[in-house]
Amino acid sequence: MILAEIYGTDTSQLKRQVRRNMGRFPVKELQNEVMELKQHIEESFTDYNDINEDMRMRLDNIDQRLSLANVQFSEIYQALIDLKKRIPNGKTQAKIIPA
Repeated sequence: MILAEIYGTDTSQLKRQVRRNMGRFPVKELQNEVMELKQHIEESFTDYNDINEDMRMRLDNIDQRLSLANVQFSEIYQALIDLKKRIPNGKTQAKIIPA
């Protein structure tokens, strides 16, 4: 349904009324505010993506460190088991608890 039918008037008359009332609304100001808001949203998403990328890098770094620590722990644990095997029975004072 077109506006002329809704308001029960002629299309040309409705167009004249719209043109006459356009000056009442700060169209340029609203357009500028919308553009500023759009820029702010784009900057916010860029910052958000940068934060996500930084967080992913940090989590990857933590994961690599944990993997390295796990390998080192396994090597130390194996060395302790080997050491325990070389000590005669009954002579060890420390007990090794498996991981």
